[in-house]
Amino acid sequence: MSYQRRFRNLPNYAKYLECTICLEKFIKPSITNCGHCFCQQCSYNLNKCPNCRANILFIKEDPLTQGLIDELEVVCNKKNVLGQG
Repeated sequence: MSYQRRFRNLPNYAKYLECTICLEKFIKPSITNCGHCFCQQCSYNLNKCPNCRANILFIKEDPLTQGLIDELEVVCNKKNVLGQG
């Protein structure tokens, strides 16, 4: 018997697509060596991770997170228009 796997409560995952520095949805998400993700601009010049205090050895683009953001619809609060990531 085959079972279909589906995502449940997708809107609840939106909180994981927010930068813990600027508290906004990620813009060009970047991931650190300790596994935490921040906006590219927010992570610029970080020496220690603000979440776990680990020394930052490297920061690289996070294409998986960017792909999720690109697939979700984003509503601009200021202009009330629909757009993509």
